[in-house]
Amino acid sequence: MDKRRVILWSLVALFSMMVCLVMVLSFAGADAEKKVQVAIDPGHGGQDSGSTYDGVEEKTLNLNIALYLAEELDERGISYILTRENDSFVSLGDRAYIANDAKAELFISIHHNAIKNATSANGTETLYYPNSAEDCKLSGEELASIIQRHLITELGTRDRGVISRPNLAVIRKTNMPACIAEIGYLSNANERGLLVSDNFQRLAAKALADAIEEALGRIEE
Repeated sequence: MDKRRVILWSLVALFSMMVCLVMVLSFAGADAEKKVQVAIDPGHGGQDSGSTYDGVEEKTLNLNIALYLAEELDERGISYILTRENDSFVSLGDRAYIANDAKAELFISIHHNAIKNATSANGTETLYYPNSAEDCKLSGEELASIIQRHLITELGTRDRGVISRPNLAVIRKTNMPACIAEIGYLSNANERGLLVSDNFQRLAAKALADAIEEALGRIEE
């Protein structure tokens, strides 16, 4: 092969590489600009273990359900962002900032309850920030009601209802409908046995995914 032909083939190969690079960057840019529909917030993390009973740490249960929820949302084509993906500490302000910066449409924080001197307490409840329905198509209370209904239906736990909590920073500082799902009571030995079950955690994740899908449908009407 003569020198000119070598140069020609080299230029063709270089051009092809440049075209591929442009395509990759274009797709990456499209993904980066894709709207985030849900911010998933696994409560606690790192040095903040949350409630701990019989060696079971709340932070671990919160993260397990959040990761299962992420899998559910992937299967449904719902975009999301996680405030943490591992056992790391994230401040309350940073959790809200992550959701606001991503312009998420919903914010769901996952937690578990505990009452030290009332070990018989049990059940599921959802806390919400009482923003006005005029500010958006879905109020915090409406979001909490949707989540609570799906959790109770799927898990069969005691229905402790939805509760207004205007002073909780993680939901007060977010710019979108926000709530905290309190899945169950770690301080209750019987319920704790359920909470550590992989099957129960997956059911909770499915319930949250169903609720998110319904809530997004309400927003997009």
